[in-house]
Amino acid sequence: MKKLWIIFAMLIASRSAQAFTLFPLPIIEDKGKKYVEFSITEDDNKYKAVVKLWVGTDDTGQPILKDTRDLVATPAVFVAPKKLRIGILKKMSRDIEHCYRLEIDRIIDPAIQKVWLKPHLSIPIFIKPNKEIVDFKVSYLDGKVVMVNNGNVHVQVQRVGAEWGKWYVLPGQTYSHKIERVKPGTMEKIDPSKKDVPENLQKVEDVVKTDQGDYRY
Repeated sequence: MKKLWIIFAMLIASRSAQAFTLFPLPIIEDKGKKYVEFSITEDDNKYKAVVKLWVGTDDTGQPILKDTRDLVATPAVFVAPKKLRIGILKKMSRDIEHCYRLEIDRIIDPAIQKVWLKPHLSIPIFIKPNKEIVDFKVSYLDGKVVMVNNGNVHVQVQRVGAEWGKWYVLPGQTYSHKIERVKPGTMEKIDPSKKDVPENLQKVEDVVKTDQGDYRY
């Protein structure tokens, strides 16, 4: 049985969306069937789910999305708890990672709750290539850290210099992050709850930390 894995990462875009509980499973290709099934529990609200093509990241680190029919979520409208299934409708090449996001929004009656309280959940979906190639380069130019992904899989950036965050640099994408260079001798606490003692301090450096390793600029 041939297995095709989809990797899930969860990004909560609203504090009120934390009522979601998600249980992902790998996608298995068996006798031509391609789908991934997962469950949303601990809730009894009505939601709408749609898969979007993830084409890049804007200057603020937010995903740039487009409508697609490559993947489809069923049921598109549901009441939690519920099992959802994502089906792959398009035959895809396996030489590069394909990136999508599952967007889930609560359907709210305006008469009961204000629209600005509407929770939103955005889940990255990565369809992996047969062979992963990591080719990630970092440089500093005109007050910006420039990250270039020449590989065939995404790179998740966890920290740039003194700033923590979560940014995705997709295959073939260049992402720039404006930041000042770290001043020499800058220190930070390893454990913020403890005192400024030598054993609890570490240097802050001009480094991009990613899930693929550290890159100095």
